[in-house]
Amino acid sequence: MWADIVRLKQILLNLLSNAVKFTEKGEIELEIKPIAYPSLGMTTIRFEVRDTGIGIRKNKQEKIFEAFLQEDISTTKRYGGTGLGLSISNKLLALMGSKLQLESATGKGSTFFFDLNVRTEDGEPIEWGNMDLVRDVLIVDDNINNRTILKTMLQLKNIRYDEAANGIEALQFLMTSQHYDVILMDYHMPVMDGIETIRKIRENFSDLDKDPAIILLHSSADDEKLIKACEELHVNQRLLKPIKIQEMFHALSHLFIKEDAENTLQVNKESRKIKGNIRILIAEDNPINMLLASTIIRKIAPASQIVEVKNGREAVESCEQHLPDMIFMDIQMPIVNGYEATGRIRELSPHVHIPIIALTAGNVKGERDKCIAAGMDDFVTKPFVESNLVAVFEKWLTRRSVGR
Repeated sequence: MWADIVRLKQILLNLLSNAVKFTEKGEIELEIKPIAYPSLGMTTIRFEVRDTGIGIRKNKQEKIFEAFLQEDISTTKRYGGTGLGLSISNKLLALMGSKLQLESATGKGSTFFFDLNVRTEDGEPIEWGNMDLVRDVLIVDDNINNRTILKTMLQLKNIRYDEAANGIEALQFLMTSQHYDVILMDYHMPVMDGIETIRKIRENFSDLDKDPAIILLHSSADDEKLIKACEELHVNQRLLKPIKIQEMFHALSHLFIKEDAENTLQVNKESRKIKGNIRILIAEDNPINMLLASTIIRKIAPASQIVEVKNGREAVESCEQHLPDMIFMDIQMPIVNGYEATGRIRELSPHVHIPIIALTAGNVKGERDKCIAAGMDDFVTKPFVESNLVAVFEKWLTRRSVGR
């Protein structure tokens, strides 16, 4: 879709921040869905933020969009803020031909939503290998909405499933001798959490013809003890909530890679490390993405010297001082974006070809062609995966050394 991504993020961030502020228990949901196709190449997309918070009284709902006005003074005292964010969001939406709408009930929560007519284009289909090996899945989660999301993902691939609302129900399903290829296990459950449930499965169902693969679903706040428990209980993979469909399919497709291939990968893990003293430039304005990229690269190339910059201008200035052996370039950056910075770096070194790898947010149709046209050599999608970065190093550093 084509839209003002900066303003759209600003509006959604405001709505989500308000939902967090006014929701003491329950859940918050962001839903984005197409609701109409007014003309060829155009789509009406609804953006909706729902919460189970304090709600807004009917007679106050119209005034809530006025600047510096919340429902009443007690709300401001208890929760803080001025209400200005909703007014600004509404004015931004007016410039886009839309407006904020509200459905709310006191004590039950609120739903803020708006519709945008935007130009859209279908992306390239993503093919997932080995999905035919996943036939039966057991979903274990106490939250019915989470189970619904997971069921919908599995239905898209015609995968059969059962659902358990807690660890006890999961054990009951396994006691019926039902075979599951995969168990999707939530960590945070009452009475018996995911780790305890997995422990009982490993201890009491060792006589199964084949141990089911287990994927643990947990939050980013969970600590190192969880990682150690997963290693002890042979949990195949962990996924951070909220679960994204691409991450789920990627996890399922990589569960049953042939054992010989897995063993070969393990044996060659050390030999695949880049041992040379190389200089790598990372241009990325998001500090979390920067930390993740640099951490993985240090693991792959322990002897490397990593230079970190926050925008395209700093990337060019760094190259003026010292040309690196490889550049990882974010596309969307302030001041000077990745495309423009790549062009300037190519002008700096017409006789030395430095591999420039684009860091992109997703599989947008035509994005790869645009990166290549700008002078980049390859691209890596976020979130970063170690195996993808290893492949990039092996591909481009080898080529460069041959070229020299």
